[in-house]
Amino acid sequence: AAPEDKVIIVTSTRPDEGKSLSSLALAYNFARMGKKVLLVDMDLRRKGISIRLNESKQSVGMATFLAGETETLPSVRVDRFNLDFIPAGKSTLNAADILATSRTEMVLEELKQRYDYIVLDAPPILGLADTPQLADVADAIVYIVQANASTFRSISQALTRLNATKSKILGVVVTKLDKRNESYGYGYGYGYGYDYEPKAGTTQGA
Repeated sequence: AAPEDKVIIVTSTRPDEGKSLSSLALAYNFARMGKKVLLVDMDLRRKGISIRLNESKQSVGMATFLAGETETLPSVRVDRFNLDFIPAGKSTLNAADILATSRTEMVLEELKQRYDYIVLDAPPILGLADTPQLADVADAIVYIVQANASTFRSISQALTRLNATKSKILGVVVTKLDKRNESYGYGYGYGYGYDYEPKAGTTQGA
């Protein structure tokens, strides 16, 4: 990422492609470089990364702040990954309506003054207006694709939507590789170099 790419969205074509773990991996690797990093759960409907970091029960978070239901933006320190985290929170308002307000851009501009990188775990791109709205106020996009799962048509549709936003696409991350991909020399699964394991009872692959 270039120095001006401070706010980075991580999204996928559809749910369960590894988006949330990829956003955590990206944020963690920035932190390992000595950068001051903020990870934000902007998938206000599913709260995938909030679940993985055991913060899904937090009623106060990004949703309540953007909806004007709280005045202070809460963040928690995740010492294991050396970064700060803002959970999704809970609001009675529709997620798309929350993200469409000018408050989203305002809070991101404020956070950019305090952090080197801000990684947003965003919703999937197809079928929702949330991520295109976010991409219009962010700097760059990392697009997640699950190997042997998404069709060329769905990937093309997703890229078309992303290219129509104001953010640039930094690159594509292919996840969940298996034996079918051995001949291409990619290996298996994730290669992020950290030992995070979801606690019992949580789902994997968001």
